[in-house]
Amino acid sequence: MIERVKLVLAFFVGLLSTSLILELFFTTSNQSKEIVQSISERIEYHHYVGLRKLTIDFSGNSSLISSSADSNVTSNLRMSNETTSYTAIAQLPRKYGENNTFFTHANYHYGRNGRHYQRFKTRIVVFIPTKISSKKRRIPVNRQFAKENWSSSDVVIIWIIGTKSGKVLEKELDYAHIYEEPFMNVQNVVVTNCRDDGDEWNNENGTSSTTCKFYEAQRYMYQHFDAEYAIRGADDAYLNIRKFWEIEPSLPRNAMWLGHKRQVNTPPLDLSLNKQPRIQKLFGLDQFSVNYMLGMGFVFSWDIVQLIATWNIPPHLTWCEDVMIGMYLNIFQINRIHRPDLFVNRAGSIADQKYYYGTLGKLDVILLHYIDSRDWATIDANGSIYIKKYW
Repeated sequence: MIERVKLVLAFFVGLLSTSLILELFFTTSNQSKEIVQSISERIEYHHYVGLRKLTIDFSGNSSLISSSADSNVTSNLRMSNETTSYTAIAQLPRKYGENNTFFTHANYHYGRNGRHYQRFKTRIVVFIPTKISSKKRRIPVNRQFAKENWSSSDVVIIWIIGTKSGKVLEKELDYAHIYEEPFMNVQNVVVTNCRDDGDEWNNENGTSSTTCKFYEAQRYMYQHFDAEYAIRGADDAYLNIRKFWEIEPSLPRNAMWLGHKRQVNTPPLDLSLNKQPRIQKLFGLDQFSVNYMLGMGFVFSWDIVQLIATWNIPPHLTWCEDVMIGMYLNIFQINRIHRPDLFVNRAGSIADQKYYYGTLGKLDVILLHYIDSRDWATIDANGSIYIKKYW
């Protein structure tokens, strides 16, 4: 039996070698180096071949079989005398970052449909839903982020776009020109099948643009990154990451949702579903919960990203994003940290005039929503922003 298993193993080693491991691993470069794994470690790989799934596993006492695919790639298979499953080990290049350093096996992750991803280790992933047409908003956000010169091991920013429009998402949108913008590239643009614009009032079919982009962002982030926090930014907001690092030591490490919690001083007529009968029927509710953070932006600890990303049954993606996120998380024991002093709407903005009282002068905040284009030039070296009265 063992001899037969060895023959099968040798077949797969040969298959990987002749195909240059194009299907199982990412393309490597001349700077490739072998990933070393200790005997005591145990990892699992899943490789999809057509409709068949090959699980290659490793455990404990084992012999080593090596096969070199080319001068840059080495594939190692360890065969256990106690099991008929194996582990494949190979070096993979970094997908993000300035240089071509390499991941350890702890950062390997295999996504749906058999694609192979590398989970890039960083501390914060900033995700920003945006419309394809919102170039003028993205440029100053990206310019400020580049100016701050964060290491990709600390902060990574990704943009979430939709590619659909029409009543039933029947129209396909052209988004190729987005890569011609400054700072935008195939690594930081997440292309989804979401509606690109519109929150779809009273539409029970789950086509809200921002709700869909939020959900797809959680799935993408968990599939591609290994981080500590996810920050929901906005293309019309200034995100002061320095300020977040200042308060970060005092925050819970798990089940943490930081932002500006919806405050209800009057009946929340906007959350009543009397005027949205289709959504009212879908959920069997007369009103949505007020227990959510405002959609201007917020921070998740990474376990909340994992929670949402790994649901086997997808949630409804209806109107509207921040309300729906509150509904998603309502039944879980999550630390909702209300900091209206750190997540604010700009004084003089429509939202400020309607709901809140903004502050003029120097602001030391994590996020300023509805930023005026003239505000960007006032940001100092410490991340403070100076708000003037332009109206």
